[in-house]
Amino acid sequence: MQDFMTLRWTVLLTRGLIGIGFGILAMAWPEETVTILVVLWGCWALVDGIVMLLAVRAVPGTAPKVVAIVAGAVALLIAFFAIARPGLAAATITWFIGVWLVIRGVLEIVEAFSTGASSGRWALIAGGLLDLLIGVLFMLNPGSAILGIAWLLGLLALLWGCVAVGMAFFVRKAAPPAGAVSATHRSAV
Repeated sequence: MQDFMTLRWTVLLTRGLIGIGFGILAMAWPEETVTILVVLWGCWALVDGIVMLLAVRAVPGTAPKVVAIVAGAVALLIAFFAIARPGLAAATITWFIGVWLVIRGVLEIVEAFSTGASSGRWALIAGGLLDLLIGVLFMLNPGSAILGIAWLLGLLALLWGCVAVGMAFFVRKAAPPAGAVSATHRSAV
């Protein structure tokens, strides 16, 4: 990963402006954002499924081949579902996330009361209750939940973009003038 301080300020500025643009678009059109993301994910699943099925010949043994064939076929089915019906796919994925959050919340609450230490119990209970609440909301209305996620991603991109733009101006101000030669470089000459 590139260190922000070593990037040219113009690169930071460009990345920041792109982030701001993406964030504004994602928040202005969350439905379209979800559709695009699900279709892109479906395209990835399609390629992944095809590659898995093509690679079956290289898999040694019968059982691993069957697993690879089933995994490839499932990836293709999911891909076609996501590409053909992205709205329904997004709602289905969100519903499953809700189920996962409910299960996770229950397990966190159970863990809070089954652990011997009481010092972090309140944090596990609070986290479990939050998971339960969000999970139930996701399960009851997955369409609105996924739009909320798209809007939140847009907000995060907008905020990240603003930080990158701010860093660009900081780096520009901190950078030595274009023709300046550092003292260490002059002493080496």
